Amino acid sequence: MGWNVARPSRSGIYWELTLLWSNPVTGCDTIHCAITITKIAQSGHAEAEAFFTNQDNEQVCYTHLTGRIPLTQERELLKQMINEDDPTNKLSNEKYTG
Repeated sequence: MGWNVARPSRSGIYWELTLLWSNPVTGCDTIHCAITITKIAQSGHAEAEAFFTNQDNEQVCYTHLTGRIPLTQERELLKQMINEDDPTNKLSNEKYTG
């Protein structure tokens, strides 16, 4: 069973992914995610893969992610936006330290 998601994250990285569920998950499960970025091109295009396991270390889900990370100029703009303390900016209470 798959579930497709495409949206920007809070960090400004835009990911597109399809979650592929291999085992059921219940409300009592604890899910762990291990993500590895496998490629970053100079254009900002990035790829990654993520494995989701339950408390018994059984894999319950996998996804291959593709997306675009912000480049230097875009990171500076994001830093400025976060640090402006604009009350309409949902990230304004978080200070950029990167």
